[in-house]
Amino acid sequence: MKTVRNTVLTVMGALACTPLAMAQITISQNVVFALTETSTAAHVTPTDSSGNPIRGAEPVFSNTSSTTNAQGQTVVTRVEGSKMVTSRISNREILLNLLEKRVISTIVGYSIQLRGTPDANGHVVGQFFAVKAGERPINLSEYLYVSTEEVEEGEEIEPVAEAQTFSLRQVDIPDLSRRTLTGRASGKQLLSLDYDHSDVEIDMDGILNWTETLRTLGTELNQTHVWVPGAASVTSISGQGIDVSTNAVRRAPTVIEGRITLSAGVVQTPTP
Repeated sequence: MKTVRNTVLTVMGALACTPLAMAQITISQNVVFALTETSTAAHVTPTDSSGNPIRGAEPVFSNTSSTTNAQGQTVVTRVEGSKMVTSRISNREILLNLLEKRVISTIVGYSIQLRGTPDANGHVVGQFFAVKAGERPINLSEYLYVSTEEVEEGEEIEPVAEAQTFSLRQVDIPDLSRRTLTGRASGKQLLSLDYDHSDVEIDMDGILNWTETLRTLGTELNQTHVWVPGAASVTSISGQGIDVSTNAVRRAPTVIEGRITLSAGVVQTPTP
């Protein structure tokens, strides 16, 4: 399993900015999860030894019964069957899971955001938070995290596949001590997502489709340049959910599919 939990949803650049100014900036994106979990479920009606349906009993994967025909012969019947059952993993299910874990006291008013502070190069390093107006955001890194880097125990961290376009234009006017910077970037990047959902540990991979625009914050004497992420999506998601409960009987891994979308980044700066 991927063990790096920091999110790097940005293109790498080479802009030097003031670390102190960056520490005062927060960029947030609303996140919408639209995932499904498909599992195998029993689909045979249980019967007694004579083949009569047992009222109120849960379906089983196989059932055997025997009867005696008119000729006095014993007829043994064995039935086997299963079906696929699909359930949603949306923001609501994630918040209900956090409620069950007592991370939050209610799901009312909460949203899920990717929030981060730009690094010295103006790029956002974000993590998932549960956010409610008027309350301090709750970091969800213990339960929900994403990585665009891969690491094996005892080995170096390596970036995964990425394709991108990038443009940057800098104009300096020395006599006026003025600098203007404009830039845009977009690309596709492989990433992995991990989510601890009740007794199921979900491990997924997908393709992040992202855009960024370079934005100048502050006055000419104290400017900071930040790469602000645009609306993005994680597509081609596939993965599995593993039952990690302590029960003696564990269900087989389930199939995870779906899509995750992110709104354009909102920049928050300290109030003067």
